[in-house]
Amino acid sequence: MPDVPAGAPSSGTSTATAGRPEEPDDAAAPYTRGLVRAQLRLGLACVVSFLAVVALLTVTMSAVPALDAVVVLGVPLPWLVHAYGFYPVILAFAVVFAVTAARNERRYRALAEGSGGPDEGGGS
Repeated sequence: MPDVPAGAPSSGTSTATAGRPEEPDDAAAPYTRGLVRAQLRLGLACVVSFLAVVALLTVTMSAVPALDAVVVLGVPLPWLVHAYGFYPVILAFAVVFAVTAARNERRYRALAEGSGGPDEGGGS
């Protein structure tokens, strides 16, 4: 029979929290909330910026009728832009999000560990 610590739930109940990493203590809780807020702001800023770029590109394609006359390999340019032009934009926003999110996490770790300041030299 396995050892059950005193005060542990009786058999038949879930012990799902036994394998979880430690919960942040009360001192690190403000830093954790700050990190979550920073990551949420970053995500929202990326989404809003991406939608603005997509809207601007679409409006530009609609407002400039001369672009319809441009044909590349038998396909009008606006069609190509709508079919393939958004992938580089998506990639750019993904890279910006990943780099900035990693920098936010480095800052969180530096604050939580009390090293005195964020690591500004290694990231881009």
